[in-house]
Amino acid sequence: MSTVNGLIMFDPAKDEVRNYHRHNGIDIREFTLHSGIALPDGSLCFAGSNGFVTFHVEAMDKNNNIPPVVLEQLSVNNHPVKVGDESAILDKVLDGMETIRLAYNENNFSITYQALNYIYATQNQYAYKLEGYDTDWNYVGERNSAFYTNLSPGKYVFHVKASNNDGVWNEEGRSLIIIVQPPLWRTWYAYLFYVIALAAIIYGILYYVNIKRNLEAGLKMKQLEKQKQEEFHQAKIRLFTNFSHELRTPLKNWSNGWIFRQSCMTSYPLFIRTLKNFCFLSIS
Repeated sequence: MSTVNGLIMFDPAKDEVRNYHRHNGIDIREFTLHSGIALPDGSLCFAGSNGFVTFHVEAMDKNNNIPPVVLEQLSVNNHPVKVGDESAILDKVLDGMETIRLAYNENNFSITYQALNYIYATQNQYAYKLEGYDTDWNYVGERNSAFYTNLSPGKYVFHVKASNNDGVWNEEGRSLIIIVQPPLWRTWYAYLFYVIALAAIIYGILYYVNIKRNLEAGLKMKQLEKQKQEEFHQAKIRLFTNFSHELRTPLKNWSNGWIFRQSCMTSYPLFIRTLKNFCFLSIS
């Protein structure tokens, strides 16, 4: 079948479609409608705006070679990475690497790849996927490069597969482990330091609260002791006052014998009790 852009061969037995256009050497810009004809020798002829093309279907063999896939170039932050350069990312060619390690600020990169099929190589097709980031394959047609930006620290696996000009895919493809390392403040030993620092801060706060509580308790005890001493001092003063009063009362009535005797008989027991209490408080 002829189309505006080329020829299409459809195999109903295999339900397979193959396209032929300028990349296959058919230099017809536009085919004419109903211009196809089968010639007596079995070949097909199709006419177009600038000529015609004839071919034998049997001669149009399918390319069944599975194309190997290689990784050609790595670029980080838009700068190509070379073997042994100052970035120290590659110690050999990219295709010979199984794992590459990138710093946290090297998380913008691109990878160029190539299918080793040189029969109408411009018709090679590609698909890639970054495991840990992409959820499915990215089918990008003839584009032979993949770009990723602002990747979070972690482990990724880059997969790429390709087909030859006749759509035969290399499903195994090529894989590359990519490790984006975290910054210093997000490493496990940094988190360990944070835990230790937090524990030290909590311990310091609890220690300060405990010291403050002990100081407040001590101050309260001293205030209670001072209050008891003050109460004891006031009690002694009251006892001494009472004692002095009871001692002066009989002396005033010295001239009156009966009153003196009567007063002594009345005051003596009170005097004795006051004296005992005073002595008891003094000893305490």
